[in-house]
Formats: sequence, structure tokens, C-alpha cells
Amino acid sequence: MIGIKPTTLIARMKKMGIAGDIIIIVVAAFIGGLIAQQFKQPLIIGYILAVVLVGPYTGGITVSGIHEIEMLAEIRIALLLFALGLEFSFKELKPIRKIAVIGTPIQLVLTIAGILRKGQLISNPGPDFIMALDDSGGVIGKRDQGQFCKLSNSLGCETL
Repeated sequence: MIGIKPTTLIARMKKMGIAGDIIIIVVAAFIGGLIAQQFKQPLIIGYILAVVLVGPYTGGITVSGIHEIEMLAEIRIALLLFALGLEFSFKELKPIRKIAVIGTPIQLVLTIAGILRKGQLISNPGPDFIMALDDSGGVIGKRDQGQFCKLSNSLGCETL
């Protein structure tokens, strides 16, 4: 690394594809963690700020394979949730059994009713109405139009 210009190093890392992007993210997160530690802040703040700085919408050193990084992030979340699921035991969940058994169906019914209501306000759905739940609200659409809308918290609709 001695004698290599920083711009040449960055150009080489960009040619490496997703491996170079991961290196950029890890180094940025490490530096962000060190800075957060110096200011006696939680490390997660440094990690988040570092990833924002190397994101695709900021200047300077940025990641190039946005889609691949997003896919890795989704896989990471799935593995994290799986690992958290392995940590729980039925003995630990027993005290909240009543809340879970009663609250989960209520939450599902209210979420579905809210999404159907939003769908009626936006497009007056008929029998060809499609609805799917996701983590941010829902996706609605009409089959005959071949078009889907993702509902946001407001009554707006983004076409997918």
C-alpha cells in the first residue's frame, strides 16, 4: 500500500465489485465507530453515519453496487431474525402468552382493515383487487391494469 495514490486505490476497489464495496463499508464503519467512541456516543451512531457517508447519494467515496448491497442487507436481516429466534425459549415466552395469543390476531385484522380502507380511498377496488402485507403498510393493485401501488403512511400511493 505504500506508494499507491489514494485515488488509484479507490479506483482499484471499485473494479473489485461487491468485494470492494464491502471493504469500503467495513472501513467506514470502523472509522465511524472510532469517532463515536471518542465522543462517548454509542457505536451504532458512528456506524450509521459512516454508512450514510459512503452511500450512493453522497459525494466522495461511495459504493457502486447498490442493488447487491441491498440484497446482502436483506439476507443479513433474515439471518439476524433467525438467530434471535434461536435465542428464545418457550419458558421465556410463557409470561406473555396471553398478550401474544390475543394481540396478534387483533393486529392482523386491524392491519388488513386499514389497508383495505386505504385501497378503497385510493382506487375503489373491486373483485380483481390484490392486497399483500409488508413491513411498511401494504401493497395493493388491480390485475386488469397490471399495476401495483405501495401504500405509505399518508394516503399517497407509489406505483411499483
